[in-house]
Amino acid sequence: MKKLMVCIFFMLICVLGFLVQGCDNRFESGKMTDNAIKSMQKGDNVKALEEINKALENDKKNPLAKSVKALLLAKNGENGNAKKLITQAVMEDPSNYDIRLNSSQILMLLGDYERAMFEIERASALSKKPLAAICIKSEFLYKEGKKQEALSLLDVMEGEYPKEVRPLITKGSLFLSDKDYAKALEACEKALKIESGNIDALSLKVLILIGKKDIKNAKVLLGELIQEHPNNSRLSLAQAKIDLLENEYVKAEKMLEQAISSDRSNEEAYFLLGTLNMKRGDAQKAEQNLYMAARLNPKNAEAISNRAYIKLVMGKNEEGEKLLEEAIKADPKYAATYVLKSNVLLPKGDLEGAFQLLKQAEELDEKSPMTQLHLARIYVIKRDAEKALMHAEKTLKEEPGNILAFYYKASALAMKGKKKEAFSQLLRAKQLGFNDVNKLKQDFCWEPYEQDPEFQKILSQLEKLNKKK
Repeated sequence: MKKLMVCIFFMLICVLGFLVQGCDNRFESGKMTDNAIKSMQKGDNVKALEEINKALENDKKNPLAKSVKALLLAKNGENGNAKKLITQAVMEDPSNYDIRLNSSQILMLLGDYERAMFEIERASALSKKPLAAICIKSEFLYKEGKKQEALSLLDVMEGEYPKEVRPLITKGSLFLSDKDYAKALEACEKALKIESGNIDALSLKVLILIGKKDIKNAKVLLGELIQEHPNNSRLSLAQAKIDLLENEYVKAEKMLEQAISSDRSNEEAYFLLGTLNMKRGDAQKAEQNLYMAARLNPKNAEAISNRAYIKLVMGKNEEGEKLLEEAIKADPKYAATYVLKSNVLLPKGDLEGAFQLLKQAEELDEKSPMTQLHLARIYVIKRDAEKALMHAEKTLKEEPGNILAFYYKASALAMKGKKKEAFSQLLRAKQLGFNDVNKLKQDFCWEPYEQDPEFQKILSQLEKLNKKK
C-alpha cells in the first residue's frame, strides 16, 4: 500500500510537471505571438514570420498564432496554406476578435470582398473597441468609391479614441492615395503628436514628402528610418520612388522587389514595378506585376489599362479589349482607358467612335497630354488643321518635349500651307528623335511638298538613320 501511494505521488508530480510545462509553453507562445504582431505592424514581415513560427513550435494549437501566420502567408502569396490555416483558426476560436480581423484581411487579399466585409462586421460585434475593424472597413469603403462614408467612420473613431494613431494614419493613407498631400500631411502630423516614433506614421510622412516633391526632407527622414527598419516594405517603396524620380531605374527595381519580398500585399510596389518593367521592355514581367496590382486592388484602372496595352501590343487583341472594358468598369473616370480604346477603334475604321471616346477622355481630364496628343492626331485625320494645331500646342504646354506633338503640329501647319513653320516643327521633331519615315511618306498633309528639295532632304536623312539601325 505504501509503495502504491509513493507511485501515485510521483505520477501526480509528473502530471503537474507536464501541466506547468504546458502552461509555460502557452505563455511563451502568446508572448511570441504578440512580438510577431508588433513586427508585422512595423512592416517587418520577415521577422514576424520567424517569431510566429516559434510561437507555434511552443503551442501548435494556438489559434491566434495560426491566424497571424495565415495573414503573413497571404501577404507572401501563399494563398492555399493561408486559407487552410485561417479556416482552422476560425473554427477553433470563432469568437476571437483578432482572428476574425485577420480573416477579413486575408479575404481582402484574396479578392473576396463580400466575405471580407462579413468578417469585419463579425469582428466589430465581438469587441467593445472595434477600432482596427472600423479602420479596415473604411479602407475598403474608400476603395469602393464610398469616400465620404469611409472618412465619416474615421472621424468617429478619431473622436472616440483621441489617443490612438490608427484612424489618423488610415485617413492620411487614404488622402495620399488621392494625392491630397495637404490633408494627408495634416493627419500624419496629428498622429506623430500622439506617438512621435510610430513607424507607420513616419513612413507615411516620407511618402507624402515624396508626393509633394520635397525630396530633400524625404531623403533625410528616410535615411534615419531605413537603417533601423531595413525590412519595412513601405520604406523600401519610398526609396524606390526617390530612385525613379532620379532616373535610377536599376536601384528602383531592386528596392521595389525588396518591398514586395517584405510584403506581398504592397499593391503600389507591384504597380510601380510593372510600370518600370514596361519602360524597360519586359512585357512578361510587366504583365505579371500589373496583374498582381489589379488583383490586390480591383479598382486600379491604370494597372488594368496597362495590362490591356501590353496585350494589344502583343497582338492579343481580344484579351486586350476585354481588359479595357474591365478598366472602364473598375473606374469609369480614368481618362487614359478611353484614349487606349480609341486606338483600338481607329484601325477598324471607326473614326467617329474613336473621336467620341477621346472627347469623353478630355471631359474627364482636360490637361492630360496623352488625350490632347491623340486629339491632335484625330483632327489631323479629320483634316481640321486649326483644332489639330490647338491640341498639339496643348500637349506641348504640358509636355514640352513630346516628339509626336511637334510632328502633329508640323502636319497641321503643312495643311494650312505654312511651309516655313511646318518644316521648322518637323525638324524639331526629328531633333528630338522622330524617325518614322513611313509615317511621313504616307501622311497626306505633306503631299503638296513631296517634290520640295527641303522635304526630300529630311526624308533622305530619316532613311539614312533607319538604315544605320
